[in-house]
Amino acid sequence: MPESDPSVSELQTEIKALRARVRELEQIEGTHGRTVEALRESEERLRQTTESLPIVLFSAEAITNRIFLMRGAVEEIFGYDRGRFLSDPGFGPTLVHPDDAAMVAERCEKGLASLQPFMFVFRIIHGVTGELRWLQQQVVPIIGPDGSMIRQDVLILDITAGKRAEEALRDSEKRLRAVAEGSPIILFAIEQDGTISLCEGKPLEHLNIRPQDLVGRSVREVFDNVPQAMADFERVLAGETVTTALSVQGRSFEIWHSPVRDQQGEITGIIGVANDVTEHNRLQAQLLQSQKLQSIGTLAGGVAHDFGNLLAVIIGNLSIVLRKDPATPKAKELLRDVMGAAERASALTHQLLAFARGGLQKPAPTNLNRHVESVLQIIRRTTPRQIDLRVELATDLPQVIADPAQMEQVIMNLCLNAVEASRQPSRIEVSTSCEEVTSDRAAALELSPGNYVRLQVQDRGCGMDAATVERVFEPFFTTKPTGRGMGLAATQGIVHSHKGQIRVESTPGKGTTVSVWLPAAPWEASGQTSASKPGVSALPRGNETVLLIDEQKTELQTAEASLSSLGYCTVARANLASALAFVETNSDDIHLVLLDVDISHSPRVSPLRQVRKHCPDTPVLLTGRSLTDAALRRLCKQGAMGFVRKPFELPELAAAVRSCLDMVPGRDRNS
Repeated sequence: MPESDPSVSELQTEIKALRARVRELEQIEGTHGRTVEALRESEERLRQTTESLPIVLFSAEAITNRIFLMRGAVEEIFGYDRGRFLSDPGFGPTLVHPDDAAMVAERCEKGLASLQPFMFVFRIIHGVTGELRWLQQQVVPIIGPDGSMIRQDVLILDITAGKRAEEALRDSEKRLRAVAEGSPIILFAIEQDGTISLCEGKPLEHLNIRPQDLVGRSVREVFDNVPQAMADFERVLAGETVTTALSVQGRSFEIWHSPVRDQQGEITGIIGVANDVTEHNRLQAQLLQSQKLQSIGTLAGGVAHDFGNLLAVIIGNLSIVLRKDPATPKAKELLRDVMGAAERASALTHQLLAFARGGLQKPAPTNLNRHVESVLQIIRRTTPRQIDLRVELATDLPQVIADPAQMEQVIMNLCLNAVEASRQPSRIEVSTSCEEVTSDRAAALELSPGNYVRLQVQDRGCGMDAATVERVFEPFFTTKPTGRGMGLAATQGIVHSHKGQIRVESTPGKGTTVSVWLPAAPWEASGQTSASKPGVSALPRGNETVLLIDEQKTELQTAEASLSSLGYCTVARANLASALAFVETNSDDIHLVLLDVDISHSPRVSPLRQVRKHCPDTPVLLTGRSLTDAALRRLCKQGAMGFVRKPFELPELAAAVRSCLDMVPGRDRNS
């Protein structure tokens, strides 16, 4: 066939075009295969990813809610395989926690009706472990061309770990806040701009401040009138760690501040601790005052004891000389001046002994009302008529175990001070009452809880400022031109030696109130009197001085009250060291030592040997809970006079004490 034939040429052209089309189709087929393979690989990666994460993805039909696609960690999250969900459209809602079922149904109904994506959090019960799981569900309605929903795509995320972490954090914060609120410190945090972000602690109560009153406010606003606080704040922001003392509303704080830095070392704020040291400072000052008073008291006790003996000789001889009528009136006048000075000096020694608290007493059941009436009879004779002395004495006032002479000295000192402080015309009120001191009240008064007799002297005189009130009990401190400064010091010594307490309240220009608390006699708690207490009148009695040494406070108080009720003069010491210190200056005045053999002591020397070393001529009666016959024989060889086993009855103790005292040669029980 000729090449120029048109039909052949057309056929060749068509064949060429067909070949090109075949090559094109082959290319398309290769591309489609690669696309399919890529899609298959992508779907596999998606499956692996969804199954490795705590999520579930599914799609459900709009009308039937039938799940036709579901991927992810279905079994791990729900405890069931995906077949249960694919086969039963109603299975999923049955897993919702009963308390969340109504909420889930309501959220789904409203959310799907809005045709807008929505999200909610709910709980389920795991099908295998039964544990509670927290899930977050996000729903996206898919809208068709006609505007209606054709399906819903759902993502479920297991947020249980996050919820547990939140709960643990809340519990931790709750515990930390409880610790902070109950601790005796204030924890605080301040942002770099000065905003207070944390402030917690019990001392805030003393300042009448709540944490919410400070949090969110600027430290520059809160402490604008406290220059030191602002200066410390700026120093810490400059990078210093600052420890300082600060006084706020009359309370003392020790404050530690430190800067807070981020990872780059930049200062982002301040953290700190404020320690309320008000009570610590008060106790420290009280301790120093106590040590000072103890030192002065020891000195006063020793000096006054010897000085009193010298004055007794001087006064005695002066009395003899004055009775013999000196040669000249001038000499007689001079001797009377000497006698007056000696008597004043003697009175001062008695005050010194009372202040020293080691001065021996003669305690007995005492009605304070009688002593008030007796003292006021004397006071009225010397009080100006324009000063009205009013008395209000409680009826049926309990008795106290006290030295009558010392009680009159206390009443006299308080009344004289009130008279001297009063401007005419004025009024002074003296009252007695019975008060039951509860635990909280006892802690404030530094007393033991129980029943107390209260004596109160109130005047409307010149009053005192706070600084003066703090010093009124100091020996030799006085605001009077002719005062010696021993009246209230001695009064406090007497009250404390009777296990009582004294307090002074005063306002300048308005007057002063002095209150004294003394323990009611032990039998008063049960309604008995010393006379009606069974067997007391028939027991052996005495008036000698007994030193009791026992570190068991309750037993010491019981023994002391028991012997006092029998007329003995008792001195109680709760440890061996203080007892030996007392013996050093008063050994001649002690007639018997009642010693607990179980008291703490040095292992080298027994308590009995130490007591005997300081007062070798004084009989020692031992008490204790258990003592073998061999141990008792050994202690008797060391000088013990006998042993009373605890717990002992009053008749047993009374007989043992009287027996030991009567065994001492030449001892007169009435001496």
